[in-house]
Amino acid sequence: MPTVLSMTSSALGRRDEMPNVLLAERIAATADRTAVTALLVGLASSERAISYDCIKVLYEVGERAPHLVAEHAKTFVSLLDREENRLVWGGMTALNAIAMETPAELFRARARIMSAIRRGSVITQDTGVQALARMAGTSVAYRRAVLPFLLEHLATCRSKDVPQRAERIQPAVDRAHLDAFLGVLAQRAHGASPAGQRRIRAVLRKLPPRG
Repeated sequence: MPTVLSMTSSALGRRDEMPNVLLAERIAATADRTAVTALLVGLASSERAISYDCIKVLYEVGERAPHLVAEHAKTFVSLLDREENRLVWGGMTALNAIAMETPAELFRARARIMSAIRRGSVITQDTGVQALARMAGTSVAYRRAVLPFLLEHLATCRSKDVPQRAERIQPAVDRAHLDAFLGVLAQRAHGASPAGQRRIRAVLRKLPPRG
């Protein structure tokens, strides 16, 4: 019987991610926690191909069955401090997948998540913003703590990223932060493309009413 790691892309000599995705689908469908444990062991491997495959499978499992990996949030947070960019954005993607399963864990790690967003790649920023927004959507206290950061990010990110970041942040915006969110969007919308401006208008239609 093949081991979990023997079914990953690199073990099969593949350059594409399809074996990893199929493996994640199987693990999610069978709720195979033993396989998750094996992937966590592989994640610590000194061989990059193995650790990269393992984080890919883990966050794909998280997107399909977050409860299977939610208890390992601390491990994913620890990846945010790694030098390998693939592990940083892979860890953030995993945190995004489990944000609503374990919001308290993300809240405790919010400073590290924010730091990773500030210095990270586009993928790290995008998944990190969504992870914080999902976490913020679960609690008034969490919103108060992280929405100022998210609004600052929206005000300073690249113009072409504004529509997508606004879409990510919008579900967490409550009436207490509505005016601030609208103010940032009013300033940034002018730099968006016509398609981006249409996306921003769609975001505006989903906001709670004023008052």
